[in-house]
Amino acid sequence: LKLLPIHFCRCLRSCTRAMWAVWDATSRMGLRPTTWLGAAPVFWDTLFNYSSSKHPAVRGHVALTIDDGLCRQQDKSRALVKEVRALLREHGALASFMLCSDYLEGVEEEARGLLEDGHEFGNHCPRDREYASLPAEEFEEQLLLTNTAVEKLLGEGRKVRWFRAPQAKYTTSMKKAVDDLGLRHVLGDAYCDDWAVEDAEWVANTMLRQTDHGSILIMHMPEKGFREHTLEVLRLILEGLEQRGLRAVTLSTLESLAEQEPNSQLSRISRSLSAGGTSAYTPGVSWSRRVWCSIVGRVFRRAGGQTTSRRSATCAHRIHSCTRWQ
Repeated sequence: LKLLPIHFCRCLRSCTRAMWAVWDATSRMGLRPTTWLGAAPVFWDTLFNYSSSKHPAVRGHVALTIDDGLCRQQDKSRALVKEVRALLREHGALASFMLCSDYLEGVEEEARGLLEDGHEFGNHCPRDREYASLPAEEFEEQLLLTNTAVEKLLGEGRKVRWFRAPQAKYTTSMKKAVDDLGLRHVLGDAYCDDWAVEDAEWVANTMLRQTDHGSILIMHMPEKGFREHTLEVLRLILEGLEQRGLRAVTLSTLESLAEQEPNSQLSRISRSLSAGGTSAYTPGVSWSRRVWCSIVGRVFRRAGGQTTSRRSATCAHRIHSCTRWQ
């Protein structure tokens, strides 16, 4: 029994090294592993990023999201909300904070300060744990609980728009509850387990390698003595974004920018699927996306005759969400 803590620490170090190796290798190859989740049907409507080739107005912008806000520790003097707020203000950056309702008590004033600066709040369930194992009714209760707490901070008439499943564990029953509340599920394309890897410089460099115009960055809220290194990660990321001419904005701002321009390539994909999903719908598109379009188009035609334009557009969006390697 005395050896259990030692074995646990060794196991934790091994897991951290494995995380480091995966994120380091994939980021150097230009890959974004979180977007691979988009291949699973439950994530088809999840937002991972906005491609600047399809949404030119997002150029020069990224969405910065910060999970597990605002302070889970009982001693609220250990909160670093003021420090995070000051750092964002120093760099002229805005962020979407994905809040846990159990971590809001005692820091309501700090939360209102973030809103005054133009930051945005999203729903991240009551606590930092997985909710995929809960019965549908219980998850719906927990989701509504957080929504109510966050909207109380937002004020009358303002609604929560965004939801992020804790640990990215998302099920069809969770999706139904999220859709029923009018929320949009969002993940991101720049992420590297910053909550576990305490090398701030490595985390920042890895996330910056993953970042492009229209990216959505995922990081975690720092507290004194708990994930405190992510405050330094935030500083380094903001400096790196400035050097690359990228401005951090909220999810809603990035969405508004994306909607300013017509999605011409999406229209071409939709027309291709309606015509049967041939692989020659547009030059320069990667072979993986062409094959995917062809397969999906044929499935839709066999299942219900000619593919409707709405199905085509939805499918094209799903294809874009999970394939960004061109």
